[in-house]
Amino acid sequence: LVSAILTKGFPHPPGYPLYTMLGIATNSLPLGLSPAGKITLISLFSTFFSLLLFTKIVKEIATPKYIHTIILSAVTYLIGFNYLIWLYSIIPEVLPLNTLITLSLFYSAIRWYKTHRTQYLYLIFFLIGLGIAHHLTFIIIIPSIIYLLYSQRKKLHTTYKEKAFMILAFFIGILPLAYLLYHRSEVSWGNTRTLGEFIAVLSRAQYGSFTAGHFITNIASHRVLQIKNLFF
Repeated sequence: LVSAILTKGFPHPPGYPLYTMLGIATNSLPLGLSPAGKITLISLFSTFFSLLLFTKIVKEIATPKYIHTIILSAVTYLIGFNYLIWLYSIIPEVLPLNTLITLSLFYSAIRWYKTHRTQYLYLIFFLIGLGIAHHLTFIIIIPSIIYLLYSQRKKLHTTYKEKAFMILAFFIGILPLAYLLYHRSEVSWGNTRTLGEFIAVLSRAQYGSFTAGHFITNIASHRVLQIKNLFF
């Protein structure tokens, strides 16, 4: 990840253009840290704000009389000091940013459900685009948002202009994908010179997905064994 950022290329499929662009910007800051140290700040601040969002989401969805500040703070600290959460907060990794985008979407969706303000819809569509541009696992979140909008369809009164702004917000969010087409580096994990190559990078066609090691193949029975590996 750091090498791709320093050479202004892109890392392994699906390329993580949003993370790469943020890394390039962060690395340009005069902070007196190594490049890896500067880029790690993305992970650090993503986790920090994710924990803040977590507390806000809990306060939004829980009945106020059952919320105790000390208990909520203790739970938040436990999450923050969890080994995996802590580990990915102090190394250059794409997962904390994915968590932040996901929680931001959930919070925006909850706020829209409670207020039905159109600006939250704009934010929802923007964050969906941003999430798709960053990490493939984000698509798992989308069905819940579709269900929310569908369940509230009778209250979903939007004009054609507002619908156009929602579509625009989505395309602004997904815009970082254009970086994969216009990067100018010889150090990239794959080529995006043609539409086919671009799709191959985005779909991780050569890289694969959800494998714990070289001993896991694409044979169906081997993929099922991945569940056991995840528990390990």
